[in-house]
Amino acid sequence: MGLVPYSAQGELFKGYKRIRLLKNERGDVLLQPVVEVPAYELWLYRNQEAYDSVQKGLRDASAGKIRKLDLDEL
Repeated sequence: MGLVPYSAQGELFKGYKRIRLLKNERGDVLLQPVVEVPAYELWLYRNQEAYDSVQKGLRDASAGKIRKLDLDEL
């Protein structure tokens, strides 16, 4: 990435609300964008089968593969 003008800092981390600052023993600083997940959603990211199912459902929905559910048939 090289040198970046200070005025460009907003573009580097666009879409992120928090940044983790890490500093090594040489004094080098690493800026690491962080994404926070609410605790009530964390289970989904820890359950690969459920996560994959949700992702498939989202892909199907965006491809128009949806149908109306009749609750009386359940």
